[in-house]
Amino acid sequence: MLSSTKIKEPNAVKYNQKKLKKWAKDSPLTYLHKFQLVKAEIFRNKGDFAKAEEMYLECNANANDRNLIDGESLVTCFRFFNYGFNSKEILR
Repeated sequence: MLSSTKIKEPNAVKYNQKKLKKWAKDSPLTYLHKFQLVKAEIFRNKGDFAKAEEMYLECNANANDRNLIDGESLVTCFRFFNYGFNSKEILR
């Protein structure tokens, strides 16, 4: 893991994630996939790659279900950057 990708301000991330969670509950079409993407990145940053991959897949599925092409593309970019071609789901 690159040191530049480490979360430097975990309290700020926690605070912002709480806000995103509320927004995701109130407006899932706009915020749910964003909340899930940040959650996946938190798991990845902690080294829990299995949970991160699971959350990336869930986030991608939610963006896909809502026809959010930009959200789906963002998730795919994050997964590709973090896992390269090791993720079979990216290659489908």
